[in-house]
Amino acid sequence: NQADIMREYARADIGIMNKGGIRSDISEGEISLRALYSVSPFGNTICSVKLTGAQILSLLEKALDGKHTTFEISGMKVTYDPDKPAGSKIMEVVISGSKLERNRLYSVATNSFLFAGGDAYREFVEGLEGYDSGRTLLEAEVEFFEKHSGGVAPVSEERWILRNKR
Repeated sequence: NQADIMREYARADIGIMNKGGIRSDISEGEISLRALYSVSPFGNTICSVKLTGAQILSLLEKALDGKHTTFEISGMKVTYDPDKPAGSKIMEVVISGSKLERNRLYSVATNSFLFAGGDAYREFVEGLEGYDSGRTLLEAEVEFFEKHSGGVAPVSEERWILRNKR
């Protein structure tokens, strides 16, 4: 999960990756540089920024409005109801085992596309202490898989939790 890799690299509370920035899946077995490049071909760098809980909530609501790209997330669980009106779909956000606090600042790892306000996610631009590491996501992925050379299991935990199953 690229959001996990960015979060680990930036040592952030949460990681947010736009799904449009993920171009393919990685198959089970040996992972080649070509396979990693096919997932992350854009050269985006890993960035970090501090956002309030309210800004994070705004990002998550936008991701569910049908007009914006959705996210791959790390470090949080989001419970939502797709049948609720736009702007009130999110029912609960839990970060590191605690409920999201609207006024608290959280460190967020993301890519340079979102960091610059891509896909109309202005919250990243409005955050505090923004920093571009200069490290590409591809470089961090290579480092991650070298560090975990014994193997990596696919993410199995539920991070987006659908409350009202249609």
